[in-house]
Amino acid sequence: SDVYKRQQRRVREHQASGMADSDDEEMAALRASKRYNPQIKAVPAPMPVVTKPVSPVADPLPQSEHEDQQQQHEPEIDLAEHNLPLSFGKVVKVAAKRPVAETHAAFERQGSKTTSQAAPALTANEMMMREMMGGETGEQEGDDEPAGEAEGMDGLPISHEIHLKGHQRAVTSVSLDPKGSRLLTGGADNKVYMWDFAGMTSSLRAFRNFEPQEGYPVSCVRWSNSGDRFAVSTGDPRMKIFTRDGHALATFSKGDMYLYDPNRTKGHTHGVCGFQWHPHEKGVLASCSKDCTVRVFDVDREKKWGSASGGMGTGDRITGAGMGIIHRDIAVLKNKQGKKTQVTAMGYSPDGGHLAATGIDGSLQIYRTSGSFNRPELVCWNAHQPGTETSSVKYSMDGDTIVTRGGDDTLKVWDVRKLTKPLKVFEGLTSFYETTDTSFSPDQDVIVTGTSARKGANGQLIFIDRSSLTIKHSLDMVTNGSVVATLWNPILNQIVVGGTDGLSLIHISEPTRLLSISYAVFCLKKKKKHT
Repeated sequence: SDVYKRQQRRVREHQASGMADSDDEEMAALRASKRYNPQIKAVPAPMPVVTKPVSPVADPLPQSEHEDQQQQHEPEIDLAEHNLPLSFGKVVKVAAKRPVAETHAAFERQGSKTTSQAAPALTANEMMMREMMGGETGEQEGDDEPAGEAEGMDGLPISHEIHLKGHQRAVTSVSLDPKGSRLLTGGADNKVYMWDFAGMTSSLRAFRNFEPQEGYPVSCVRWSNSGDRFAVSTGDPRMKIFTRDGHALATFSKGDMYLYDPNRTKGHTHGVCGFQWHPHEKGVLASCSKDCTVRVFDVDREKKWGSASGGMGTGDRITGAGMGIIHRDIAVLKNKQGKKTQVTAMGYSPDGGHLAATGIDGSLQIYRTSGSFNRPELVCWNAHQPGTETSSVKYSMDGDTIVTRGGDDTLKVWDVRKLTKPLKVFEGLTSFYETTDTSFSPDQDVIVTGTSARKGANGQLIFIDRSSLTIKHSLDMVTNGSVVATLWNPILNQIVVGGTDGLSLIHISEPTRLLSISYAVFCLKKKKKHT
């Protein structure tokens, strides 16, 4: 065996020594001409080849003549050119780095083409809204109108107007649901109209109207915070709650008017002037009445409620409705001499911790809702002229400012932290109605109210700048009539106005963005249904 191994070793050495240089050249040519043809479908993309300049380096060892001749005849193989894999495993594309100068030049070219770039693709909802608007988007070609002019004077949403016909007498109260799709209007014609903008056509008709209490004008309508129901108050002591579609759900109980002490009865004994849902507690609302009381009710409880002031009670409910109305708290307004005085308006603070009420004696009284509800925490006895009905009390969203609209033809702005004197008094704003309202703009920078028209004049919308406390703009609304109810919707940025001509007027801004288009605009694009 040792002899055989030595013979085989000699044979291999002889073969290796006998291989000529031509054999190496033939093998190199064969490798260069061979193509890689994989049998799989997925072929990795060729990778970019980045050649880097190599500075010449002196070779410390001289090459032999055999190596010089081999480099001259052996061609260089480019694996990427022949679609050969550069490595095993997953192929990762690596982009070649550009020089710094070229990168800066590309950014400059991109900046110069910013204005000519194509608009981003529209979503399905935006395409539907564009189609309903007839292809108009507010950024129309060739329209160089500034944004301020498109929205009206000083950016106010007063450029367009929609008339909703329905009421035969003055519209005394308006309310939009939280989504802005349904509108409630109550009028002196004793009716409530319900408007559904999502289902309304260009005929602009209400889908439902009814008389909540026969023979009594509507004083206030309000959607709940969840939008699943609404309440209505009239000249009758009993308020009512309705479903979202206008079906009766519950009725409040009427108090005993022959009892001198209002604390002994669990309902209003005279007509309700207005009410407001609690900002945060679901199913809780406060109402004011000419029976000199402000009462707090809970419409979602099935058992008795013990209030902070010690009151307890239950209310009427419709059979099968499953809703119990609980009387929670009561505050009796008194004048400076300690006698009871009629309540004309009330309003919650944004956090629900305070409640402001005005009396026929001209006083402005603020109560803390979490503590004792028997005595006011702050009082201004001469807020308005005694004997006149203050029709509106509104808090700003920060809770520091109160706006009151008086029957003495004034609007006053108050600082809650210093209630002894108003910050500003606006005089000459005529008001003939007990429900003349005020509203804040969505950004809380503008106060809006309406005026009643004297003989030969027109009812106006008055816009007051909150920072400078000056009249920013006035707009004629009703010819030989009055503006009574006003509402500035914070979601749609649009103003709803109710006047004595029996029309609810919606002032809408030109839609500058697809997402800000109101439901009211859609109904103008829909065709009338022929029956």
